[in-house]
Amino acid sequence: MEKVKEKFAAKHAKLAAKIDKAEDKVATEKCQARQTQVDTGLTVATSVIGAIFGRRSVAAGARSAATAARRASRVASEADDVKRAEEKLTDLQAELEELDTELKFALVEVKAETMELPPVDEIAIAPKKGDIEIIRFAVAWTPVASG
Repeated sequence: MEKVKEKFAAKHAKLAAKIDKAEDKVATEKCQARQTQVDTGLTVATSVIGAIFGRRSVAAGARSAATAARRASRVASEADDVKRAEEKLTDLQAELEELDTELKFALVEVKAETMELPPVDEIAIAPKKGDIEIIRFAVAWTPVASG
């Protein structure tokens, strides 16, 4: 039973390490996504305020708007990164649950194999005349060719 636990402990440790990394990745991706959203918001706000109150040329305003649009596409990309990281984390957690289930079944199998049967004592009991009952009596005959 200990061998089975050791075998699964190694797998469990590896999977737990992967889950920790995946959780860190999700946190990092969420932080990056949030930072990108803030940067994009600031860029858009600066572009709009500059267009309304600024004395810059139309070309400079267009460049600023283009930069804001590029940053907006980065926000979507970061959101996709967060989604992928969360899916990977969910998959790893499901794999860990499956491993735990396999361990439980393996332990049940080992217990069933190692379970000792109680010792069997043989006792001879002689039948009594009153306990014997003949239900059917039949004679079978097979002819043998002599020859």
